[in-house]
Amino acid sequence: MAYSALNSPILMFCNISSVERTTTTSTTNMWYYNDADALATVQGAAYFTNAVELGMKVGDIMHVAVSGVLKTPTQYVSAVSATGATVADATA
Repeated sequence: MAYSALNSPILMFCNISSVERTTTTSTTNMWYYNDADALATVQGAAYFTNAVELGMKVGDIMHVAVSGVLKTPTQYVSAVSATGATVADATA
């Protein structure tokens, strides 16, 4: 299947702050996405085609629920471009 903007990720938490060792403060958003696509499909390049409109940014956290899979590893947004966002396994 292909991604549909009608089933966009849901923003769960916005601007979660973290202080890094460099004493700079960065913010991270947390997203939730549920779909029947396989995780490998969801991890495809620029899968989330409306990512820029949604406000996704590199480093954001995404919880992905895949139909039929009990445990799906937490993902993070690894790339954002004009064509979409890519997620990758955050536990690898």
